[in-house]
Amino acid sequence: MRYSQQRGLAATLVVLLSVISLPTFGATTLLTMISWHTPIGPLNGCKSWGSGGAGYAASKSLGTVRNSPIVPAGFGPSVGATPIDGKFLSSYRRAIVEEAALIRASGFDVIAFDMLPNPNFGVLGTEEPFCLFPLFREWLEVASAASLKVAPLADVQNQSAEFPNGRRLSSEEWVSVLSGLLDRTKDHPALWRPSGLPAVLHFGTDPSYGFQPDPLANDGDGGWLSVLAKVRSQSGAFSFYADVRNGFPLEGLKSAKGGSYMFAPGAPTDVWNSLQSIAAARDANFIWSVSPGYYMQGRRTFIPPDFDRIHRTYKLAMSAGVKIMNVVSWNDLGEDTDIVPSENKGRALLGVFAFYNQWFKTGKLPVPTQARAVFAYPLRLPAVVESGFPSWDIAKAGVRAFQGGVYYWAISPVATSLTVGSSVITVPANTVVTGRIAIDTSSKFDVGISGRLKPASPSIKVERESQGRAPGGLEFRYVDVN
Repeated sequence: MRYSQQRGLAATLVVLLSVISLPTFGATTLLTMISWHTPIGPLNGCKSWGSGGAGYAASKSLGTVRNSPIVPAGFGPSVGATPIDGKFLSSYRRAIVEEAALIRASGFDVIAFDMLPNPNFGVLGTEEPFCLFPLFREWLEVASAASLKVAPLADVQNQSAEFPNGRRLSSEEWVSVLSGLLDRTKDHPALWRPSGLPAVLHFGTDPSYGFQPDPLANDGDGGWLSVLAKVRSQSGAFSFYADVRNGFPLEGLKSAKGGSYMFAPGAPTDVWNSLQSIAAARDANFIWSVSPGYYMQGRRTFIPPDFDRIHRTYKLAMSAGVKIMNVVSWNDLGEDTDIVPSENKGRALLGVFAFYNQWFKTGKLPVPTQARAVFAYPLRLPAVVESGFPSWDIAKAGVRAFQGGVYYWAISPVATSLTVGSSVITVPANTVVTGRIAIDTSSKFDVGISGRLKPASPSIKVERESQGRAPGGLEFRYVDVN
């Protein structure tokens, strides 16, 4: 798919959503965005290209082995020798205008922009509190025109080209970078203010991560509440959303109009939702999260791209009365949670999440105007697989290895049927249907709905799983039939 087609998609989605509108009953949808996976190439740290290079040239040379976003035409290696210079920022601004339209048209309200804290802030002539902070500024400028808000998402440490072994910040350093962030952006109209105060999200807050700012703190919060109090005394009031587990003391967050969420895209669906149900009962400001799947061979973790994960998570969040939903992620290609239009996935997930975001905001199942189906199946079928479901305590009984076959999602205004190879699945009218068909995808097969069929390229049999390098890992190909 060429990027010009993305522009057509954005326009189509905008028209569609303007017709059905997006009425809300106070519900908000967030989308986590990784700052270093830019639309014109990956970055590493504050000033280096990532291994994919400008235009994702290195990633593209590996074909489907390493997924990459569909880069706009003309955004190749000529954008600049080293980021972040003026030429890069000019190209970046033009690219994110396109992305902002797609994101808003897919029913998202807020971008949670993940950045690495800069331990050198205030020293060595460093002027920015976070790596790639100029990109955050660009999003603040672009967001308003797209009717979006932006919130900073502070990563718990800096592990990058500048700090390859990881650099943890002290309490004093955290006070400095968070105050620097607020002092530079708190009055910007595009900043998200869910409670009337500028909001800051944080990844890795819970002491169980092992990154607490005060190593000697034993009050359950790892010293974070003390850090926040000092930031408020320097830079004024703000809302802080902490990434916590169920033992974290929430009183300090609540008193400051903050809240909590649980970043765990690598958790099995039932585990993550069970923990989030408990957390939501403790915190009225809890942000519920969902991911379309997860894959990281280095952690030997694979969560399949099961559409039922998305469906059940949205339904559970709605039944719990949660008012904020966070989708992980727009573009984390390193963990395969991305929904951005890409070489392997196309644009299939944008429509799926637009559907659920409308449902979440209106409380009513969207009525489709035509039959639609999305399918996902393995690009490769390795004979030797290391990755599988993680052994979380609650999920030990459900641990299973990588499974092939075809996952599907469908809805239709009239009763119809899905086709997956030789299998036919009934789709009742106005009913979401999800599932998995265990077929051999190494041979040619068709997928489709209501008689509209598309050929699926066969999965490639390989010797062993190898994420990010030839012959490739457990990535999936998506097929959208609309």
